[in-house]
Amino acid sequence: MKLAQLSQIGLTDGEIKVYEALVKHGPQTKTRIAGNASVSSSKVYEIAERLQKKGLVSELLKNGVRTYSAAPPHALIDFIDQKEQRLQQERAIVEEILPELQPVTEPVVELYEGWDGLQHALWEAVQKAPEKSKIHGLGIQFPLPSFIKKFVQEAKRKNILIKSIKTGKHAIPIPGRKKNVKGFEHVGMGVFEDRVIIGVTEKEPVGVVIQHPEISKAFRAIHNILYRSL
Repeated sequence: MKLAQLSQIGLTDGEIKVYEALVKHGPQTKTRIAGNASVSSSKVYEIAERLQKKGLVSELLKNGVRTYSAAPPHALIDFIDQKEQRLQQERAIVEEILPELQPVTEPVVELYEGWDGLQHALWEAVQKAPEKSKIHGLGIQFPLPSFIKKFVQEAKRKNILIKSIKTGKHAIPIPGRKKNVKGFEHVGMGVFEDRVIIGVTEKEPVGVVIQHPEISKAFRAIHNILYRSL
C-alpha cells in the first residue's frame, strides 16, 4: 500500500501507521494496534482519537473494551472535502481582514526635465490610469498639440473623463475645460488615480510626479472645489 502518501493530506506518521494497521487487519484493540502498527501502546488512544475526529476511524466499546475500525475508504474523500470547506472559510476570513493588513504606501517622487520629460510622465500616467476613471487637470500649457491630441485620444479610448480648468490664453483646448483662472499661467497640474503631476512651464520646463493614492485623493478634492466654484 502507498498509504505513506497520506502525509500529503495532513496525516502524521503515527496516524498513517494506525490507519494502515486497521485497514490491513480489521477491527482491533489497543494492544493489537500497537503491535501491528509498531507504535507505543500509550500513544494508540491519542492517535485513534485524532483519526476519529478526522472521520477515518470508528470506535466500539464492548464489555469495557475499546475496539477500533477503519472507516470506509470514501471517508478519505470526505476528509478532504472538510479540509476544503475549512480552507474556504479561512480564505474568507483572510480576505475580510486583508485591507487592514496592507502596508502603508510610501510616496514615490520623480523629477522630469524638459518637454520630453513632461511628455513621458503624462503618457505613462494616462496609460496606467484605470478605465472609466477621471483625470483632473489645471492649466496644461503644452506647446505640442500633436501630443495632447494623442493623450486625449488615449483617455477617450479608455473611457476616462477629463475635467480640466483653463489657466492661460495659450493653453491647449481639452474636453471638459472651464473658464480661465488667472495666476497659474506657467503651472500645469494633472491629477490621476494614483499620482499627481505638477509642471512648471516657464523657461525650461520641470515636472514633479508624486505617486501616492491618498495624496492624489486630496488633490482631486481640491480640484473639485475649484471646479464647482467657477
